[in-house]
Amino acid sequence: MRVVKKIGILMLVIAVIIALFGVWLKVYNDKLTQINVNETGTCYLPDGTCLHTTSDSILYFTFGIATIIAVIGVYLLLKKKEPKRAVIKKRIIEKPVKKMEERTAEAPRTLGPEMRKMFDLIAQSDGAILQRELVMKSGMDKVKVSRILDKLEMQGLIERRRHGMSNLVVLKKK
Repeated sequence: MRVVKKIGILMLVIAVIIALFGVWLKVYNDKLTQINVNETGTCYLPDGTCLHTTSDSILYFTFGIATIIAVIGVYLLLKKKEPKRAVIKKRIIEKPVKKMEERTAEAPRTLGPEMRKMFDLIAQSDGAILQRELVMKSGMDKVKVSRILDKLEMQGLIERRRHGMSNLVVLKKK
């Protein structure tokens, strides 16, 4: 049984005890009032307070407290168990970061100057860049960039993935 449910049961027990104590206090106060009425002939104290009113106020007060505690106890009893949220643990494997010169040196020596420039731009962008950014950075038109990327993709050096209305160009790992 969960701790919350145990606390709810405990609060209900306390509420019943408080209610019983209030009833006992009312009965006891009524007996004292009856004794005072028998001796003085009235239920009013010298300051004008009626003993019956005081007795009723005590009962209402204890029942009010008992009701509040009981409502909280019932809430805790009926409260559904919250589902545990999945905790996703990510393993971070740190790879040694190669210097820019080492990354660009990975390009085959057989690449032409334009293909080499495109490969270098991708490598300088940490191995992933949007195709439209390549167009802007290279200064070449869209068609030429697309044809160069086609050739690099056929050689297995890059991969293009759809990314919204553009392509994400990624260097392939060797």
